[in-house]
Amino acid sequence: MLNYRKSLFTVARWLILVRFSACNLDDCGPDGRTTNPVINFGHLELLVSPQLFEMLPGETVRTTVTGAFTLVSGASLTLGATPPGITGSFSPTVITPGVTSTLTLIADANAKPSSPSIEVLGAEYGSHYGGSARVLLNFKILKPFVLSRPDPQSITMGTTRDFTFGVTRTQGFNKPISLSVVQSSIPAGATATLSQQSLTSDQPTFTLKIDAPLGTPTPGFIRVVGEYGASTDTSVLTLNVLAVPVPSDFSATATPNSASIAPGASATFDLTYTRSDVSVGSIT
Repeated sequence: MLNYRKSLFTVARWLILVRFSACNLDDCGPDGRTTNPVINFGHLELLVSPQLFEMLPGETVRTTVTGAFTLVSGASLTLGATPPGITGSFSPTVITPGVTSTLTLIADANAKPSSPSIEVLGAEYGSHYGGSARVLLNFKILKPFVLSRPDPQSITMGTTRDFTFGVTRTQGFNKPISLSVVQSSIPAGATATLSQQSLTSDQPTFTLKIDAPLGTPTPGFIRVVGEYGASTDTSVLTLNVLAVPVPSDFSATATPNSASIAPGASATFDLTYTRSDVSVGSIT
């Protein structure tokens, strides 16, 4: 038994000497060993296509993941941390030479418009080195809609008026948009009523009815909010509330109301005064 162990030790020692003696003329040291030993580790590289893209809240996109393998049989795929509202899955979860995986990313209503990045991670298998690779996936979550910005408007106390707003949707976005008015932005004493509480994809406009009774202060900055999940947009209606016009105390009409007068001649007009208030006294 002892001789058998000595034989194994001798063989192992001989293999080690052969490994370190295998050198080229350019990198051999004086003892015949290599001065620049090369160790060949496995290598994995991940490729994603497309690697940069745009998506809307409520939308699903797909991208392809492939691998470049050196001394590696394959790689298992996982996804790094994702922003709120974004989920992803691989099919299949393992790639090998010649086999690709589809990464499906889903943005739900809680995905905020932003420009996040997600890491695609690959862990080697089929080698003894336990290596890994990663690639950064960049994308942009688009703002799905924008409300119109109306010009400043005016309304007279004691009257009601409708104001029209429009909505511009990003191409591909067809989800319903919730509408509301910020109550604290309505001038004291006034009321603001929307024509509807939500907009469907075939409704490009909506109206806001303002009732401004007597005594409403001026001016007003009424905020209308559109929402889809975490995506919001606010439009501000600048409203100047005008006082009720005060009628004049009296009016006058002339009969006839026009005449041609020759040089040196004269003309006579009958004036009729009408009092708007019977309490008005004499008129001079």
